[in-house]
Amino acid sequence: MNELYEKFDYIADDIVAAISDISTDYTKIIEEEEEENRNSDEVAESDFGEHTKASYEFNRFDKTSSRVRFFFSTIPSQEFRYRKQGSEIIKERVPSVNYLGLPEYVNTNYAFNDVLNNVHDIDTVDELLERLKQLAEEDPMYGTIYSRIQKISDKVYKDGKFDANQEAFLS
Repeated sequence: MNELYEKFDYIADDIVAAISDISTDYTKIIEEEEEENRNSDEVAESDFGEHTKASYEFNRFDKTSSRVRFFFSTIPSQEFRYRKQGSEIIKERVPSVNYLGLPEYVNTNYAFNDVLNNVHDIDTVDELLERLKQLAEEDPMYGTIYSRIQKISDKVYKDGKFDANQEAFLS
């Protein structure tokens, strides 16, 4: 245990960064919006009109629920490795680890935006699962997402009973 405490200083910044990715800091967002408004007021005085960053750009991830933010921030960084078992070649997902042997995670914004770009045209949970399964063949991140959503989907419709709390998460 002492060994962990000795190495804690090395990973403290990583832990803080991971937690800040998960949590929503509303005061910081409000301060940034106020600063942008002040800057846009200065720009408006310069006769630029309505063409400011605030008028055409927003961050979709900042507007999501904490459950969705947590879901995307806990996707482990992985790679495919191939091993031979008898005459078969088996493809498996292997998690990436840092120099301390702790798991690394996919960048939260990257994961969120990449998933939205790839599944934006999905209408049903079955279509979503099928698309994720296809994407998982090429990217191990989607394998993790597929297995997690499959588990949630199974809970929603378990034994023919409908669980509204789990269904809300799938939405």
